[in-house]
Amino acid sequence: MAICLSGRFCTSRSGEVANGSASDAGGSLSDENFDTYVEDTLGEAVFEGAFSWLANSLPCFESTDPLPCNMTPGAEGQRPSLWVQEGHPLFEAQQDGISFDTLLDIYEKTGSDLRPHLSDA
Repeated sequence: MAICLSGRFCTSRSGEVANGSASDAGGSLSDENFDTYVEDTLGEAVFEGAFSWLANSLPCFESTDPLPCNMTPGAEGQRPSLWVQEGHPLFEAQQDGISFDTLLDIYEKTGSDLRPHLSDA
């Protein structure tokens, strides 16, 4: 199920960050690519992917500059994926995964600090 928002913007699933988990992220598309994406959801065209700008900031991977991405089509009925281009730590995280500590930092920055609930037992 692809979800399109107003304007020339669509939500997507960011590429894998850690062991198959993904965070909701938004990416912008040009008018032409957005139209093709919408037509693809209707079965009238094939969206083969496109350049996109990451439209939001992700915890622990904040940036003062927009991040260039590649938006790739999802499987049938699935949203597309965003893959950050080289040159930003999020690219490395998508390629190599993240540490458990970074995962805990992400939870903390989103208001769900799990560290007090962890034990050595």
